[in-house]
Amino acid sequence: MVKCTYDGFEVIHRLGSNPILRIGFKIDFTEDFEENFPLLLVNSKFRIKLYEVTKDLRTRSPKDLIDEFIGGGILVPRAHSDIVRSYVDISMSRSLINSINEIKSLGKLPAFEIKVEWDGVFLKYATPKTKHFSTLVYKHVFGEEQDLVVFTTDEIDLLMRDLKYVETLRVELPLPIKVEHVGLKKIVKSVEEIMVAKEDLAQGKYDRVLNTCRNIIMNYLTKREARDKLTEEIVDYIISKIPEQQKSLYADVLSRIGKTIYGLLQHLHKFIKEDTGKLIANPLRGDAEYAFFTLFSIIKYLAELSTRW
Repeated sequence: MVKCTYDGFEVIHRLGSNPILRIGFKIDFTEDFEENFPLLLVNSKFRIKLYEVTKDLRTRSPKDLIDEFIGGGILVPRAHSDIVRSYVDISMSRSLINSINEIKSLGKLPAFEIKVEWDGVFLKYATPKTKHFSTLVYKHVFGEEQDLVVFTTDEIDLLMRDLKYVETLRVELPLPIKVEHVGLKKIVKSVEEIMVAKEDLAQGKYDRVLNTCRNIIMNYLTKREARDKLTEEIVDYIISKIPEQQKSLYADVLSRIGKTIYGLLQHLHKFIKEDTGKLIANPLRGDAEYAFFTLFSIIKYLAELSTRW
């Protein structure tokens, strides 16, 4: 029986189009034939589905049909001894990337079911004979052979890096050259930490995004005894930089920012235990994006106020 075995992946970028995930596989006919003769594979068909798999590989469930398409032909010069390499291309849309990251955020692994079909034309005979071949692409994962191409956590991180997914979250924050005031140090530390959250968001580590946002709010931005107020150090530093005629205006602005941060913190504590920081519910990508972009915009604003004048 013909068998296809996973042979690695690469990401191919295309100008003006979605990048491609190219999954390579080896085609082995050696058990089908006892003698060598040319075999031409034609009318190739691919059917690709996305699955989510538990990390013990015991449970799987289909998520979506990704694609069905017709491929090209392949010549196998010596059917009994040749192992031929081929590949399948998967268009990596934003929705598919999000689906993969969603699966990872739930503590599961994304997997592709790749079904391949060909009509084989035996070139040994004066009048060519044909035979239909059909198989799935197999992959060894954690020492077990699966009829799914399962991506491990490390492979997902590598895939997202190669997709340059982090570039879709490219952000810039102003930072001063000298950091002397304690209030400014807290703003700078918040900037550094929110950039860590950005990397985690790009890699689908949604629980870590929420945890980092929580830590920024509780360790750097707000008062311990009043989480709806910015720390005195941050307020005092920013107000000291603002022209006299605008100080009362921005004092009110900073007070309202404190209340916005407190509302975000309450949202975070729906997923993260308030006193210990332990995860109590798996967040969706939307939850992580809400937390990240809300806090990012606040930190960016505070950083701009601290460096404007």
